[in-house]
Amino acid sequence: MPSGRKSGKTELVKPILTIGVVAVVMILLVYSVYSGLKTQLPPTKPIVTFTGTSIAGTDPNITVNWTVAGASEEFPFSAYRIQLLMDGVPRTATGLHLSANVIMSFDVARAVVNDSDGDGKLSGGDGFMVYGMSSGRTWAFYLIWDADSDKVRPHSWST
Repeated sequence: MPSGRKSGKTELVKPILTIGVVAVVMILLVYSVYSGLKTQLPPTKPIVTFTGTSIAGTDPNITVNWTVAGASEEFPFSAYRIQLLMDGVPRTATGLHLSANVIMSFDVARAVVNDSDGDGKLSGGDGFMVYGMSSGRTWAFYLIWDADSDKVRPHSWST
């Protein structure tokens, strides 16, 4: 006569399936969290180099030009901010977000970035111009990596 008791094999199937499903869910959960963290990390700050400075004009409309010699990796202009200092004093508190082919106004001068290849990214050949400066001053222009507010590259000159 059959007893109401299941065989030993069937008693083991349910716990094994439960453990297997829990393990798969845990692996998927860990993978999705890891993938999410990996994509949320900001990219590594690039190395940007500039060419020499060209200074022209007369007081109070002195103009300075230079170009990007190269960048270790090309990022959109929006990944950067700029800050202008006159005689060591910042002319904006946190810097303006960099925009190509747009005049960015400071209280003492204006700046323009020319996207020479039109790709929307800071790359070799792109030009910077700061104009409307007065003479007898020292100036510093900082290219700032927006993800961590760290200075990528300074550029300095005197008028």
